[in-house]
Amino acid sequence: MFKSKIKKMIAIGVICLTSLSIFSTTSYAYDKKETERYFGGNITTGLNRPAWYDSSVKSYGYTSHFDTAREYWNRMPGINIWKWDKANNSTDRYYVGTKHPRDTTGKIAIYGQQTPYKIVNGKAVEVKNYNEDYNYSVVTIYHNAISEDKLSRSVVNLTAAHEVGHSLKLKHTPRIAIEGEKGKYVYLEYIPSVMRQDNYGLYMPMFRYDLTSVGEKWGY
Repeated sequence: MFKSKIKKMIAIGVICLTSLSIFSTTSYAYDKKETERYFGGNITTGLNRPAWYDSSVKSYGYTSHFDTAREYWNRMPGINIWKWDKANNSTDRYYVGTKHPRDTTGKIAIYGQQTPYKIVNGKAVEVKNYNEDYNYSVVTIYHNAISEDKLSRSVVNLTAAHEVGHSLKLKHTPRIAIEGEKGKYVYLEYIPSVMRQDNYGLYMPMFRYDLTSVGEKWGY
């Protein structure tokens, strides 16, 4: 789930994901367990999978955003999310919603979400524990929230890629402790990743964290 933040994104230096084609070479020391970076269980229909676009995607102008999200993850070995014109029990489903959740103060709570489903006795059942196996995901991004907060194109791409990342069983990026000058202070910072849980618009060709997490999860 991609959360909204009160602090506005600083757009200087934003690089469009679709214009780049090489991996980021930035190195980070991860101090979190691998299992804190991705969910357990499997996607029973595999990672060579179709994605169906609901008519709302085209009508609200989000086709290119979901295309970019698929392209981001498809750069990784073993992943092939391809567009298909049918929705069945092995097909992820992409939607654009207009009734986004709000918090108790009335502010926008999220820009998008992913909901997994498993097939039980021939019927689709929502998965409550993300460590379970599931068959497909419903990925939704919220047009009203995005319009209200006037998100840039690159952040909308990020939102779509973030939710598709959840469909691949990736968790939110953990924060790592950063030590200040001479150890005077320590603060927590997100590792650069599509899966970080804030309004982050700086695109890199492929975040090493995402590449590593998918490789560890799926054995690539």
